[in-house]
Amino acid sequence: MRKLLFWISALIVSASAVGQAPAPNGELPDSLLNIGGRRSTKLVSPITGKPQIKSTTEYLSYYNLDEMATVSAIMGNSARGWSATYFVHGLYSWGRMAIPLTFSADFIEDFYTQRAKLYQTSSTYYVKVGAEAFYAIKKRLWLNLGAQIPLGNEKLANWQGDNVSTVIFGIYLSQSIRYMAARYEGFSFGVGLFQQRTSSKVISENYGVKVELGYKF
Repeated sequence: MRKLLFWISALIVSASAVGQAPAPNGELPDSLLNIGGRRSTKLVSPITGKPQIKSTTEYLSYYNLDEMATVSAIMGNSARGWSATYFVHGLYSWGRMAIPLTFSADFIEDFYTQRAKLYQTSSTYYVKVGAEAFYAIKKRLWLNLGAQIPLGNEKLANWQGDNVSTVIFGIYLSQSIRYMAARYEGFSFGVGLFQQRTSSKVISENYGVKVELGYKF
């Protein structure tokens, strides 16, 4: 009976510690930001009155608390343009790692390849669906690795006035470092690299740098 009362009190204290409220400035409590870390809580036995030490492990990832929308400038060796991405948690979230689903819409209009010079005008629109892994390096600093599948349409017009429209698909990979505010809501900023191969007639391969600005909510 004494052991039962002790464990009931231990569970009550542990639940109150995990469910603590956010700080007055809206920043997440340190217990949630020390993702996956172990901490010790002092408990007093209701029977003996002596202090007891209970070690608990927190597995809460604070990426669970928000979604995010971003806009990126794409500067590649073959083309450049813009990309808008929406992140929504869905695949995995545990400890220091989260893997949200990603949905992007890209617009590429500035081509510099030799094949692009064969056409008077060329533009590419496509969407990308995939996932991106977030790994917490520090409280506000994250490492990101992403993989997406582009699917869209490419419109070309040659110098004789003939128009060609082609469905394109391929693979898109990215690696970046991201800063995110340690709050439930706030701005994020990322910079990184990308590599893309598609069935495009003018930019079958494109790789370079992307700079990203976003807001999580």
